[in-house]
Amino acid sequence: MNRTLFRSLLHCSLFLAGLFGTATWIRGLESMPFWSWFRDKPSFYRANAERYDTLILGSSLMHFGVVPELLDARSKELGHPQRTFNMALSGLRPHDVDVWLDWVLTERPASLKRVLVELRQWDQDGRSDTWMTDQVIQLHPIGKLWSRVRSALTGRGSWSERLSIAGEVAAHTAVNTLRIGRGGAILGEVLARWRGTGGEARRSYLHDGFADIAVYASEDHRKIHERWLANPDWYDHAVSKLHSGEAARKQTGPLDLVSIRAQIAKARTAGVELVYVIVPALNHEFVGRNVVEEIQDEVRVVALDTAAASEPLLRRELWYDHAHVNRAGAEILSGLLAQRLAER
Repeated sequence: MNRTLFRSLLHCSLFLAGLFGTATWIRGLESMPFWSWFRDKPSFYRANAERYDTLILGSSLMHFGVVPELLDARSKELGHPQRTFNMALSGLRPHDVDVWLDWVLTERPASLKRVLVELRQWDQDGRSDTWMTDQVIQLHPIGKLWSRVRSALTGRGSWSERLSIAGEVAAHTAVNTLRIGRGGAILGEVLARWRGTGGEARRSYLHDGFADIAVYASEDHRKIHERWLANPDWYDHAVSKLHSGEAARKQTGPLDLVSIRAQIAKARTAGVELVYVIVPALNHEFVGRNVVEEIQDEVRVVALDTAAASEPLLRRELWYDHAHVNRAGAEILSGLLAQRLAER
């Protein structure tokens, strides 16, 4: 081997060793796998965990759909008192929620008895508009790489589409693992905590994590809301499909039962009751809904999306758009959930 090639290989090796070593050190400084704006909720929960015995994890359907104070009040009336914090967040997908669940089970406050997890399809398509954003990067830890890739490759779409999604998963995981562009922010927060000036949630979460979608809707949500109002026939069409069975046929497809069963197992090992909740949505986008019955002997599933279960919500004025209830709808949904949870 000539000397020039040897030196080049040596320099590359030293660079890679330094890169991975620095990334490993930076990751070791922060036990919470979230460092941007959406660490607020877990930060608040960690500081107040002893107040709650029930935790809600999921997407905007849960974030804007379940009011803890109403859920708890109705549960108490039914003889099952509980104290709930809604840690769902708009934009989260099941693999993302799984990262949050891992963090919760690692923290495992003694008060925590039950986690309500939104159950929906485990695929990862439709994220091209969030390429390399904070929320997507931070929820791709290296330990979830294979489960995400497996979901991508066994999901819907053509092979080229599935391979493209798997490639996005790999890219986001690599950036997250190396903490590219994040070292300064993480170090800054660590130093702030050492000085006693950082690491706390910026919000008080007076409603225990619930948010009224009319108040906190994103710009995208508002645009969808405007289209929803401009097309009143969308509601009638959605309800018609629900009653006719067309919605159920649309929801037929693959579901990542391997990841779901792994989630069930780790909650059981941690001594926490896991309850899956299927939230009603008029877009009927839960592809794989037909497979849910295969896990109902292994875990409790509260299905609120059937025509019979969601009947109290089937009024146009209770919906903000085709997927989310408004505040009035959230009040009804919270009561329905409490009623079903009380059915032992």
